[in-house]
Amino acid sequence: RAFGILYEAGKEAVDAILEELEKGEKINSKAKDLLVYSGEPKAVPLLKRYLDRGDLSQGDSNLRKFIDSYPEYQGEVEKVHCAVCGMASPVTEMRSCEGKYFCKDTCWSKRGRVIEHGIATDCPYYMEGVCMAGNRDTGLCSLKAGLSLNACYVYGMY
Repeated sequence: RAFGILYEAGKEAVDAILEELEKGEKINSKAKDLLVYSGEPKAVPLLKRYLDRGDLSQGDSNLRKFIDSYPEYQGEVEKVHCAVCGMASPVTEMRSCEGKYFCKDTCWSKRGRVIEHGIATDCPYYMEGVCMAGNRDTGLCSLKAGLSLNACYVYGMY
């Protein structure tokens, strides 16, 4: 029901939506659609930031067309700091995990030391917070309770 009301309000709803999203809320597809539908160029900087961060689909042609229609509103690519080395780089050149950013090539494999991870320190696949099942980085250890032998689905598969 709220979507329909905002959809009808069009440009008048844009300020309210932008205000909520600026508070740090995750964007959802309906909010994105409303902003694109509105045609308001003031929505471009925020939408571009979400797109650059990977919070929106790169393949969304309507979104891409809308953003590309207003290059003067796009601004610079946001710079973020790596949680491991502290280097500032464009967000498009970093990888994110649980709200933190890491250098793709050098620091990504060290993220387990920075981010909260599971408790499977007794697991043979556990390496500095990262699950290395199958001799590859399968992501951060996700075990929150129990033992890796009987409570971890990854351990069970390998």
